[in-house]
Amino acid sequence: MNNENIESKLVRLGYTESWLLFNVLTSGILEKQLSELDKGEDTNEEHYRYKTFCSYLELQTSLSNKLVDHLISLLLGDADKSMVASASIRLLKHQYLTDEQFNKVKLLVRGFGEWADIQITKAELKRLKK
Repeated sequence: MNNENIESKLVRLGYTESWLLFNVLTSGILEKQLSELDKGEDTNEEHYRYKTFCSYLELQTSLSNKLVDHLISLLLGDADKSMVASASIRLLKHQYLTDEQFNKVKLLVRGFGEWADIQITKAELKRLKK
């Protein structure tokens, strides 16, 4: 594994280079996740991407429009639609989204069906209570 280049490491877990470029993923996290994958603890690559996305999101105390666009771009580029749907809902529920950002994420979430529409309604109601 030490001789692997960064592109092949990213591919093994289904990441694109954008995850690194947008600083959502670090090389340290990537190495740790590859080690876990090699141990066979969890062979579902999308679980690693979801965890990385959510961990990054939890650390954010503000979200610029550019960052929201980057996060949406990461999700749109992911092959696992279940992971994309779940991560999109997490983004939709982020407390620091502006109304404009919320509406942009809501458009992404709408495409995932009735269960997602229920999550949108819950998030909208929560925002009204603020």
